[in-house]
Amino acid sequence: MIYQNNIFSEPEKFYQIFKDNLTNDSIYPLGRDYWSKYKIQPRYDFFNEDRYLSIYIHYPFCVNKCAFCQYETLPNMPNETQNKYVDALLNEINYYSKIINSSNKTYYGFDIGGGTPTLLTTNNLERIWREIMEKIIKGRVSHDWTPSIETTAIIAAVDYTKLKFLIELGFIRLSMGIQTTETTLLRKLNRGAQSLVLYENAIGNARKAGFKKINVDIMYGLPQQSSESFKSNVKYVSKHLQPENISIYETRYYRTALSVKKKPDRKRMVAMYQYAYNILRDYGYYADYGSSYFSLSKNETGCSSYLQNRHLSYGSYIGIGAGSQGLTTRHVSFNYFSDNNLDPLLYIKNSAKKEPIQYFYELPWQEIIVKYISLSLYFHGFIDYVECKAKLGVDFKKYFKKVLEFALTSDLLSDTGSKFYITKKGFLNYYALIALFYSSKAQLDLIAKIS
Repeated sequence: MIYQNNIFSEPEKFYQIFKDNLTNDSIYPLGRDYWSKYKIQPRYDFFNEDRYLSIYIHYPFCVNKCAFCQYETLPNMPNETQNKYVDALLNEINYYSKIINSSNKTYYGFDIGGGTPTLLTTNNLERIWREIMEKIIKGRVSHDWTPSIETTAIIAAVDYTKLKFLIELGFIRLSMGIQTTETTLLRKLNRGAQSLVLYENAIGNARKAGFKKINVDIMYGLPQQSSESFKSNVKYVSKHLQPENISIYETRYYRTALSVKKKPDRKRMVAMYQYAYNILRDYGYYADYGSSYFSLSKNETGCSSYLQNRHLSYGSYIGIGAGSQGLTTRHVSFNYFSDNNLDPLLYIKNSAKKEPIQYFYELPWQEIIVKYISLSLYFHGFIDYVECKAKLGVDFKKYFKKVLEFALTSDLLSDTGSKFYITKKGFLNYYALIALFYSSKAQLDLIAKIS
């Protein structure tokens, strides 16, 4: 096999191999074991090498585990366990506060996700917020700083007091997963019956509480989800709820309770995305084609400042909590208790050491750049090669010369002078397209997997 700059020199050949054989379970990285040879002893000082940082806290508890959920979550945990989990989070935050030199840093984002972090009591929410703000961030935030927290429509509809408390703490953005408004489908997904009145009350409470940015998540490609049902979902959310941001996510069947046998094919998935894209544009939402995020403001990406910095500015971030992940321009880290082995009790026990408990992988830049490309192209529909060179020091056009020549002449990407945008043909064949940017090691692993 011939290589040039560690990338296959015959992209058209491998595109044909990948085109009919890859699905969304081939998203980079190809499993935790893929990085095993890069594993090192923890190096928390890596986070001090970057001037810009974001922080993500993972709260893994929910009332129910949704059938489509592929995240590190656990249902029905007792209140005592949840309280102890917050104690463990504070231990980890304190450890980072002793390592991170915040005097030379700017913080772009702070998100709490899960799970359902708004299940936390107001006391525990305040404990987390104050520890982060007073011991790490210390007021050093960017101009577009939008701390964000996830909730459910049920909580937002019935607990206005908690929403108001979140505003008083300093949260600016509230993200709410509706996913689908179809009652029958909701029951099959283990979410229980909800109603349009519930959603309207949830949005109303969030606005009344003072949230300036509200996001609603919608999923497409759910099992037995009809095109008409999906169109109705998108129209309802965009016309009647009118949140500032709407996120449209492709359903992933890998590592979920969903049956792969009921998974729609790629053409159907893309057709559903196209419905959403057209409807949302008609109702005044902006997004580049292929993006998961839509915004009522033309000058915003539609995601939180943490995700924007992570996806588009190649920004480093610290992950705190069981199931979290961290990233710098040199390494990726995972909390021990992730990847379907989530054990909050073990996380709590080990937090007595008062230090983070993570696997560290020091990656060669060929792997780091693919990680960032995957995030940007998958969630936003483009690759900013000017930003890539500024942050990672990689001449994108030169390094991927053969791949880009093929992608451009094959109408998979278009070049605007600073960014490569995915085309409709590229979006249809996304998994084959993105695999062309993988390192030679990842490409070989993919070929072995599908052969």
